[in-house]
Amino acid sequence: MLDFLQRMTNTKPVKKHVRKKTAKTPEGKVKEQVKFIFDTYGVYWFMPVTGGYNRSGIPDFIACCNGKFLAVETKSKYTKHGVTALQAKNIQQIIECNGVALVIDEDNIDELEQLIKNILAYNGAEHA
Repeated sequence: MLDFLQRMTNTKPVKKHVRKKTAKTPEGKVKEQVKFIFDTYGVYWFMPVTGGYNRSGIPDFIACCNGKFLAVETKSKYTKHGVTALQAKNIQQIIECNGVALVIDEDNIDELEQLIKNILAYNGAEHA
């Protein structure tokens, strides 16, 4: 048994696959900023996979900050199209259910950070 363990631990190192960095799209850069803001403030978030058996038109990010439901659709100010009719319908449904739904681009990314700060401050003051 010891011989087996020694052979297993003395194996050649496995080469790591290094992923080449690719240029991000303008919308991809906005998504990276949203992730950074969420992670900075400890917001729970995920990016749902759409298509196939899932619903279409769901925002890019589903998040929860101190019990408040957040949905964020990311766009770039450089794209010619805005939200689709299905995305707009989902955003409206979230708002009607007292959730927060935002469309974020390069110009209003600061609004997301300010919203999170406000949610954290409000809930902190409420419990004080």
